[in-house]
Amino acid sequence: MNGTDTSFAIRPCIDSTEAKKYFYEWAVNELWDPGSDGLDIERVFYPCFSGGFFVGTVGEQGKEQVVSCVCAMKHGAVGYITFYIVDPRHRKKGYGLRTFQHALNYMSSCSWIGLCGVSTQVEAYKRSGFAVQAAVTRYAGGRIINDIQTPTVDLASVPIEQVIGLDKRYTGIYRPTFMTHWTRYHTTQKDCYGVAVVEQDQLVGFACMRRCVSGTYRIAPVYADTSDHAYALVAKLTQLLGDEDAQFATDVYMANTAAEDMFSSKLGWKLVPSMMAMYTMWRKGSEEESTEPPEGDPNGWYTEIG
Repeated sequence: MNGTDTSFAIRPCIDSTEAKKYFYEWAVNELWDPGSDGLDIERVFYPCFSGGFFVGTVGEQGKEQVVSCVCAMKHGAVGYITFYIVDPRHRKKGYGLRTFQHALNYMSSCSWIGLCGVSTQVEAYKRSGFAVQAAVTRYAGGRIINDIQTPTVDLASVPIEQVIGLDKRYTGIYRPTFMTHWTRYHTTQKDCYGVAVVEQDQLVGFACMRRCVSGTYRIAPVYADTSDHAYALVAKLTQLLGDEDAQFATDVYMANTAAEDMFSSKLGWKLVPSMMAMYTMWRKGSEEESTEPPEGDPNGWYTEIG
C-alpha cells in the first residue's frame, strides 16, 4: 500500500456519461473488448444499476482524479460484481481492495454475491470469501455456412416474460429489469442482434450478439434446451451479417460439457490464447436467505452474458 493518498474516496458515478468514460474506456485499455462505443453501458448496465456504479478518487493538486471503478449489480437478493478496474498507474496502493470492499458493503443485504474472475485473481477472491462455481473460456471463430435445420425467429417477437423465465431457468437468477434492457438493446440497436427458437408458442432457446471494439461480434448469452437448438442459434447469428469474413467470439460456460463440445468440435472454433481462463465465483452475503448460491440448469447454459 505504499504511496496511498489519504484523500482517497469512493463515490457513485455522476451520470451515464461519466460511467461510460471510465468503465468503457478502461475496459478497452484492459483488452476486454467491450461492446463498441460503450453503448451497452450507457443503455443497459447504467440504467439498470446506476446506484452501483462507483469510482475511487484522489485529490491531486487540488483536482479530483479517478483511480478505480467497480459496478455492483443488484438483482433482487443476488448481487454481482463487474467492471472492477484500477488505473495501472495507481495499482499496489490499496485503492483496488478498498473499492472492491465498497462494492461488497453496498451489496451486504444480498443473500449471495458473485463475480467472474480471471485465473490470476482467483486466490485473491478466495481470501475475500469467494468459491469457484464454474470455469468460463473464450472461443472464437468464423461464419457458419452450413444450412440450419431448425427455424429461428427474431427475439423481439418473443414475450419478454418468456425471455426472463428462460434466463432464470439456466442461471438461477431472476433479473427482469436487466433482461428487459438487454433484450431491447440487442433487438433495436445497430450492430446488435437477437434470435430465438420457439416451439408450440414456447421459447426453448435464445441468443444475442453485438459488435465489439475489435470488430469481432460477441455472442452472449446462448441458452437452449438442446445442442441442436444452440447450434441453430449461433449459426443463424453468424449468417445475419453480410460480411463473410466476420469473426465471432463467445465465453463458453464449461459446466455444460455439451457447450465446449459444440464450439470446439461441431463449430470448429478455437480457444482465444490471449484471454486468461475465467471463473464464476460466489460468496455468501447476508445470513437471512438461501444457503446455496444461485444455480440453474447448466445443461442449457452455453455461454455467459458479457
